[in-house]
Amino acid sequence: MISAEHYLDRPTLAPMLLLHGEEPFYRLKVTDAVRTLARQQGYERMQFQVDAQTDWAALLEQTRAGSLFSSGYLIELEMPKGTPGREGSAFFRDWAASPPKEAVLFLMTERLEQRQLKSAWVQAFEQSGCAVLARAPQPQQLPQWCQQQAAQKGLRLDFEAAALLAERTEGNLLAADQALEILLLRYGKCDITVSHVLENVVDQAHYELFALSERVLQEEAAEALHVFDRLLQEGVAVQLIIWILARDIRLFYQLSTFPENASSFFKNARIWQSRQKAYQYAAQRRSAEQWAYQLLSLSRADQQSKGMAAGSAEMTLREIILAASGATPLGHG
Repeated sequence: MISAEHYLDRPTLAPMLLLHGEEPFYRLKVTDAVRTLARQQGYERMQFQVDAQTDWAALLEQTRAGSLFSSGYLIELEMPKGTPGREGSAFFRDWAASPPKEAVLFLMTERLEQRQLKSAWVQAFEQSGCAVLARAPQPQQLPQWCQQQAAQKGLRLDFEAAALLAERTEGNLLAADQALEILLLRYGKCDITVSHVLENVVDQAHYELFALSERVLQEEAAEALHVFDRLLQEGVAVQLIIWILARDIRLFYQLSTFPENASSFFKNARIWQSRQKAYQYAAQRRSAEQWAYQLLSLSRADQQSKGMAAGSAEMTLREIILAASGATPLGHG
C-alpha cells in the first residue's frame, strides 16, 4: 500500500490498480493521472459499477473480449462498498494470476477497513499491481502541505501564510488548492504572504458549503437547493459541492451499514458530539443500498462535470440533494 502522494510523484500503469480512501483531492488527482497515462498509450476506457451482486463471470468475459479488439483498455470499476463478494474476490484473484495484455484494471472504492486490507482480493492488487491510499494529511501537516502545493504551482508561501491558508480552508484540500490557483492567477509566480491570504482567501464559500450540509441534515430540501444555487452563482467549484455531499452521504452509508462503529466514523469525519444524533437520525432515511446508490450518483456527477459522462452535473446534484434531504420517494434515489 502506498500513499496517493507517493504514487503521484511517479505515476505508472500496472495490470491492476486499487484506489481507496476518502480524500477527494487525492482521489481526483490519482484518477486523473491514471486516465492521462492510459490516454497517452491509446487505451480506451470501459466503466462499470460493481458490488457483491454483480455478474462477475459476464464482466470477466466482456473485459477480456474487449482487450482483443483494441490497442488497450482502461477498465474502471466503481465499488463504493468495498465488498466484492465471493465471486468478485475470485474475479480479482484470477485477473492477478493471468492479467490480459494491454489492459489495466482500475478499481475505485471507499476507505477500506483493516480486515478488508487483509483480504485475498486486496492482496491480489498488492502483489500484481498497486494499491493507493487517498488520505488527508494530519492537521499539523497542513501548513507544510500548502507550501508544497504552492511550490508545484511556482508560488513561494511562507509558513505563516501557509498556516493561515490551512486554517481558513479547515483541512479541505480542494479548497486550499483552488485558493492557490486564485493567488497564482492574481499575482503570478511570486512570494505569497499573510496579507495576500487575508485579502484573497475568504471563508464565505466554506460557510455556504456547510450551510448546504446543515440544510440536508435537517431535511430542509428547498432551503438546501437555495444554498446550492448560491454556491453556483458565486462560482464555487462543483468539486467542492461534491466533496461536502460525499462526506455526509458516505457517513450516512457507514452509519446505516455498521451502526456499532459510529464513534469511529464520527471521529474520522470530525463531527462534533452535539451533532452526532442528527447524523444518526438522517442516516435512517434510507437503506445502506440507497445511500450507496447516491454515492454512485455523486461519481456520475463528477464525471459529468468533466465532460466524461452524458448529462448535467447540476441536475444530478439537485436529485442527490433532494434524495439526501428525504424529499423524494424511497427506491434507488
